[in-house]
Amino acid sequence: MPITIRTHPIEGEAWRSPISNDAEAMLSSAASTEASNVKRFMDSSFSKSTPAVTPSTNGLVSAAVEAWNNHHHLVLRPDDIWIAVISQLGFFVDAHAEELRSFFVAHQGQRELTVRQDANPDNADYGRFATDMADELSKNVNDPELVPWIIPNFSTTTDTDRVAASVLLMGAMKKYFSYNFCCDGCGIPSVTLLGTRGDWVDLQARIDKIPNLGGEAVEFHRLLNPIARHMVLSFDEPQSTAVLEFWRLIASWEPPSYMGSGPPIVAQISGWITAFCFWDAEGHRNQLGGAYGEYQSRYLDGVEYKALPDDQKVAGWAAVPVKVTYEVAGVVIEERKCRMVAGSIGMRPGRHAEMSVRLDGPAPPPAERETPGRTRVTVYPGLPPQTNPDFDTVQPHTGWWIYEVKEKPENKRLQKYRDLGIKEEDLTHMFGWEMEEVQSVH
Repeated sequence: MPITIRTHPIEGEAWRSPISNDAEAMLSSAASTEASNVKRFMDSSFSKSTPAVTPSTNGLVSAAVEAWNNHHHLVLRPDDIWIAVISQLGFFVDAHAEELRSFFVAHQGQRELTVRQDANPDNADYGRFATDMADELSKNVNDPELVPWIIPNFSTTTDTDRVAASVLLMGAMKKYFSYNFCCDGCGIPSVTLLGTRGDWVDLQARIDKIPNLGGEAVEFHRLLNPIARHMVLSFDEPQSTAVLEFWRLIASWEPPSYMGSGPPIVAQISGWITAFCFWDAEGHRNQLGGAYGEYQSRYLDGVEYKALPDDQKVAGWAAVPVKVTYEVAGVVIEERKCRMVAGSIGMRPGRHAEMSVRLDGPAPPPAERETPGRTRVTVYPGLPPQTNPDFDTVQPHTGWWIYEVKEKPENKRLQKYRDLGIKEEDLTHMFGWEMEEVQSVH
């Protein structure tokens, strides 16, 4: 049950700072260095239905200072403190990544982690992407208790808190991992295997005799063997990850495309279904591989299936680069370079009588109007944007954004130098860029 400590005999005074729930305006004020990178917003915890907030680069610190300076009641949740703690820990881990590597992970370099949704990049649930990525991180770090320790689970914890903590965790681990949010498009709703399991075991046994023919037939069997095994496994574990992934990799189709002045690239078929196109009608082995080489290859049990041509305030937030890919039946048809920003990003003003009980509920419906110097700042009817006499309380606010990064002209120049073989450390000296900036351009 919440507790209120009466720390001073004075009464709470009215809040006098602008408030907003517009994602763009919030990011511009709370994390201006990130706002300058935005090409388009893809998702956020802010909308017309969420509480209006005064943006700040560090919501917890600013809320405490504002409450002390201006006689506002202060409301805190354990989540607010914990988000501030893990954002600080993230800075520490990032600065000492190599010293701490063996504590967190067993691999060298960066390992790409991928989580998937049946969606396209414009309607995906990026909050769920972030929490799913935290789950994926738990499978790839040394200590399985790390992620449950980082992600809050208090009685006051909201979905937004979990998303923000997940992004802060991703930021802390960014020297060890890169992140891919994969949007799956087309696919097969279901697959039905007729006959009995015994029939499919029989099929597997027949396939196992193919190597007796020798020569290229041995390679043909090597491609067919994982397929037959997974078909039998479909009867034993129809909803297992292995079986679902197997059927997801069956096939995809890349339409014809054109590159420069050269001839058009014919449509491409990829997936393990290409194993059934091993030889052409003349008995000659097909030159599989597709126009894009290994980019279109699919793997099953380690076997490669090649494509077939079809003729300054210490911030309370962190930002992490993520790659959003849109896959249609296993083929990446779109890739976006994005960044997720999350943490303690503002101060939520409100009524003490309400906020001391309903800590994270909806605010009264605000009205929107233009305010000079801001983009769609939300204010309450009949009041100037800096004052609301009913608001005498402030609470740190957690939030997050994901946006697609706009391409900078210098990135093209950087890539040109990289193509010429100039080392990354030399590029940092030439242009004064941070190594992370250089490594982010690919």
